[in-house]
Amino acid sequence: MQGGPHDLPAGQALAAYRIVQESLTNARKHSAAQQIRVELRRCDDELRLKVEDNGRGFAADRPRPSQYGLLGMQERAQLVGGRLEIDGRPGRGASIVLRVPLR
Repeated sequence: MQGGPHDLPAGQALAAYRIVQESLTNARKHSAAQQIRVELRRCDDELRLKVEDNGRGFAADRPRPSQYGLLGMQERAQLVGGRLEIDGRPGRGASIVLRVPLR
């Protein structure tokens, strides 16, 4: 990997940090996960951040009004020109992927 997270513009670095922070908080509070994996990669011209757990999961296609953390993560991703992919599988864990184009 050439370069690294320290080469990110401050806004992108902060968004990635806050998304990891919120993902870990959600997993700790809600998932009963035994394992959480955080992966940060630079792939060509894209930053890819993935947080996944093996907890109880959730139905990502049925958002609830109380899911402010997920909404906040999506807004952070959009503010830095990225996108957030949320994959919840009841009984099979959850995955949050942030993809941000590197300029």
